[in-house]
Amino acid sequence: MSDRNLRSESLCNATGTPDLPPAAKPSIAASNAPTRPEYCEDYPHVVAFLSDGSRVIECSDGIQWAIQTHRPDDSNMPWRYKYFFRSKEGLLFYAPKPHPPELLALPDWLAA
Repeated sequence: MSDRNLRSESLCNATGTPDLPPAAKPSIAASNAPTRPEYCEDYPHVVAFLSDGSRVIECSDGIQWAIQTHRPDDSNMPWRYKYFFRSKEGLLFYAPKPHPPELLALPDWLAA
């Protein structure tokens, strides 16, 4: 399969892992790997959906939050990163207003 064909297919498969050629797949899955990649529609650690069509997620490593923007025309990676934060203050500064209650309820810092 060529690189071009890999890019044209969806990177999210039914098992929640990226579709990779067998030679590129790791031999052992990480124990803290998310059930779905962060860029997929059904990523399980979504904190809140924002009023401008973006969302806030807790990243899979658990050390930061991210604001992602939605690109419905891109089936490979429908959610793209825009900003990353460790503090609630930074997150609230860049998140569109009014802030949803889920953001206001977050701790001041995301501790790993």
